[in-house]
Amino acid sequence: MSERERGTGRWPIGLVLSLALLALAVTIVLATANPTLAQRSELANASGTLRIQPQTSTVGPGGSVTVEVWLEDVGDYYGVDFRLAFHPSVLSVPAGQVTPLWDLLDPTNHFVVKNEADNAAGSVRYAVANMNPAEPFSGSGRICSITFSGLQPGASALRLVYAKAATRDGGALYPVLVDALIGVGAEPLLHDVYLPLARRQ
Repeated sequence: MSERERGTGRWPIGLVLSLALLALAVTIVLATANPTLAQRSELANASGTLRIQPQTSTVGPGGSVTVEVWLEDVGDYYGVDFRLAFHPSVLSVPAGQVTPLWDLLDPTNHFVVKNEADNAAGSVRYAVANMNPAEPFSGSGRICSITFSGLQPGASALRLVYAKAATRDGGALYPVLVDALIGVGAEPLLHDVYLPLARRQ
């Protein structure tokens, strides 16, 4: 570097480019090693899967069968709302509501927004949320069970037509939905009915 360059504070262009590239490399490494709060939140908020278990069941006319609604591989949940449709000429829900289960939700600090089965329309709706001081929940577990009664021979899909969950701060979560099927009468009925078990969002 010449005396003129030192006196004016000018740096050689090669050194400037090298420093710029080094700064960019450091920025990329730090961003990879230390994700932003938004990135960490997105990773934590796993929407998971809402499914009915078992996926196939049989029951005789006048008999009863119970299925369970599971949340699987969820993260940072604070509440969930789902709606289920069934064939009202084949099945009914005698209790008129679901039975809450507390594998994931807080058994004490919670609020049941909706719990009803409409046997005329063939629908079930259950909405429940934790309340302070309950913490958000993650993992897999049951949120409720539903007992159906067989009315006449046939088969009915248990179709999850809607589901939305929320984080503690109100962020929306939409789990993948997996349906089930109940056959009333002989077990071979199940093999003759199309069951839309495909995972969907």
